[in-house]
Amino acid sequence: MLKEIKNLSLQFKIMAIFLTMSILLMLTLGLVFYNNTAQNVKQNKENEIMTLADETANKIERFLFEREADIQVMAQSQLLTMPQIDSETKRQYLENVINNYKTYDEIFVLNQLGETVLSATFNIGDSHVDRHELFAQSPGILNKILSGKAYISDVLTEKDPSQWFILFSEPLRDEKGKLYGAVVERMNFDAIDEIISNVKLGEAGHAKLMPSDEHYGVSYELLDGKDHLSVRIPIIKYETQSAQWMLFLSEPTEEAFALIHNIRIYFGLVFGVTMIILFIVSNYLSKRITQPIRTLKLHMGELLETHKLNMALAYEGTSDEVKQLTHTFDFLLEELSFMVQKTMEKTGEAESVKSVKFSLDAMIEHSVTGIVTIDGKGVITSVNPRVREIFKVASDEDVIVGVSIMKVDHPRFEDFFAILRESIVDEKQLVDYNCSIKNPEVQLVVSTLIQKDIYHTPIGITVMLQSVEDKERFEHSVIRAKKLSELGELSAGVAHEIRNPLASIKGYTQMAAREVDILSDAYHDLGIVLNEVDRLDRLVDRFLSFASPNTPNYILGDMNQLISESIRVLRQQIQEKKIQVVVELDQASYFEYDADQMKQVILNLLINAIQASENGGIIKLSTTLNETELKYMLSITNSGERIDPELKDRIFTPFFTTRATGSGLGLAICARIIENHHGTIELISSHDTDTTFLINLPTKKGIL
Repeated sequence: MLKEIKNLSLQFKIMAIFLTMSILLMLTLGLVFYNNTAQNVKQNKENEIMTLADETANKIERFLFEREADIQVMAQSQLLTMPQIDSETKRQYLENVINNYKTYDEIFVLNQLGETVLSATFNIGDSHVDRHELFAQSPGILNKILSGKAYISDVLTEKDPSQWFILFSEPLRDEKGKLYGAVVERMNFDAIDEIISNVKLGEAGHAKLMPSDEHYGVSYELLDGKDHLSVRIPIIKYETQSAQWMLFLSEPTEEAFALIHNIRIYFGLVFGVTMIILFIVSNYLSKRITQPIRTLKLHMGELLETHKLNMALAYEGTSDEVKQLTHTFDFLLEELSFMVQKTMEKTGEAESVKSVKFSLDAMIEHSVTGIVTIDGKGVITSVNPRVREIFKVASDEDVIVGVSIMKVDHPRFEDFFAILRESIVDEKQLVDYNCSIKNPEVQLVVSTLIQKDIYHTPIGITVMLQSVEDKERFEHSVIRAKKLSELGELSAGVAHEIRNPLASIKGYTQMAAREVDILSDAYHDLGIVLNEVDRLDRLVDRFLSFASPNTPNYILGDMNQLISESIRVLRQQIQEKKIQVVVELDQASYFEYDADQMKQVILNLLINAIQASENGGIIKLSTTLNETELKYMLSITNSGERIDPELKDRIFTPFFTTRATGSGLGLAICARIIENHHGTIELISSHDTDTTFLINLPTKKGIL
């Protein structure tokens, strides 16, 4: 009976431990899962409503942009100012515009005295404010319309939001360029209301336009006694407008985050079911676990009785059957460890560890960060090649290896050693700490990592250092890359929006050209329009080239051959200016790069060099391939017109150019291509007599 009680007690303890650990683990994982899920649901919902607001605001802004383009097209067509066209034809033209777009209540033409000389209306009821009443109430609007400049009014509101409107106006000039008056569009809000009404925010969410100067973005606020998830997005504000309008979207949090409530219910059900399953499983397992112990004890007793052994001698030191099993397991573990050790020796595990160590040493050797290791006594045990470059010493010099940082008899490294002593003595890790070394003076940024043994005793430190100049250059390149990326996305959007109206303009112009006499002035003018449209289309192509350069297609190639081909392509331009091209190419020039993109970079730089060179000038190209540092360097130097040093930081900025005919995208595209190759391009000198650009490329893709 006593044995059964003891066995039952052991089984109960096993069940209690199993259930406790399982419940704690399940609660921990469940709470982590719930919190992460709830946070993700909130974040996704915030992103969803923000994206919806951005898309809706973009639709409204695109709609306003199209209306602005409409008024510009009407003003630039000169149809409304040509005396040979009668008023009825002009009025029909305006009515066609109104009927085609169905977004204008009225289009009218004013002369310089503010008198209406032509108008066309569509569906203006008596409840609307007419233009005469509007100009009488707000004479400033009429003055701005007749100012000779483009004008876009604020949203002119009436009691009924469906009757809100905006005035778009453009100055009209006759064929001689003399100011004739202005053409004005009265745009209703029907299309904008339709855009807003299509916004779907659950059952109780809503969207609206409202004038506001509050902060924009996602927020939580109390509306009509309920918590709401809201977002405010500013709509484009033109220079001639004074009020800032925002798109406001909101949805009750109870509806927006209904999924979180469902997850709580689901979690409770899962927890209850899991508890029942765990109780059944723990009861079963505890019986299975304790059964071998009972069986083993029984067999041991039978064995002792069979061989007539002394019970006390057999169980000497312990009377607990669990401890006896523990001794057995310890013996088995020792045997298993011995077998594993022998297996590792036979399978060459030690060689694998050596291979990993060799790979780590190679990575440290080629790191762009200086790395210094120091043992627990303060003696410097190793430095990588980058440390020698930062300290500006010969590559075969031992620098400070074997030197103790605890000594103060090194004047050049006094400041550097002082902060390292403080780090190892006070067990303080340094992060981006500034110091310097002397003769020559180098400003350093130092970080340390303290190594400790299993007893948390410091056994050494690893020092990572950079020169301040290298760090600033890296931070500058990161900032520039971010700006280029953002500007590239903006350029892509602008290029897309420009290309659509360009296609329409080109189509209508070609249709008009077929209708007029080829000997007339109008045909000549239409030809000019087509040429300008083609020029703008080419510029859009350059925008897109800058906005989304292709990912490099790395292929092993000969850079020397690529440079020679680029020079041959520009041979005619070089000969016309009698320029002497000096080429000093390293014989080693094979590595992986995108040949098409790199040829574009070289051609751009050579064209710039030719344009900047005087007749009879010199252009020099030189290359070096450093197989130790896995780096390829190309420099292009030209004599002649120099670049102002003050412009050095701006020359790779998109749309910045020093030439009247330049687009400002050439060097920006070069910079994007080089950065996509994980390289660098910089203007390293611009003297009175020459200008030099230096390109650094990794010979292993993605490593520099």
